[in-house]
Amino acid sequence: MSTLITLLILAVAVGLLIRRLVRMIRQNGGEAPDAAVSAECGGGCLSCSVGCTTPIDLTDKRRPMILYYEDEELDRFRGRAADLYTEMETQEFRHVLRTLQDADVPGWVTSIHRRGIHFPAGVADEVTHRLSMVMNQ
Repeated sequence: MSTLITLLILAVAVGLLIRRLVRMIRQNGGEAPDAAVSAECGGGCLSCSVGCTTPIDLTDKRRPMILYYEDEELDRFRGRAADLYTEMETQEFRHVLRTLQDADVPGWVTSIHRRGIHFPAGVADEVTHRLSMVMNQ
């Protein structure tokens, strides 16, 4: 009898986890992360990241999950305008961009946007070029 109760509790726990996972997927619109951001901001991910006019509510519990690409240090630039980066800070973005695999570039752009980070003005063209190369493959 106690084994049956244990199995029932385990089944309920697994069911709750699956329900939560499905809810997270639905909140993302069932789409790839870069498509979801484009729909939210009305521009493309890059245009939104460079000069976003859509406020990002960082306290909203319903926002999609943020993926990191070994670039957690870029979080300190959250909210900084694109034209206020030093050359050394701009190089940090370039370094991450250059080390990414092509398939990861769209996801990284989405991650930067969701974290409220604007690309430095000097990096925006490089990101656009890299994205166009990835999309044309």
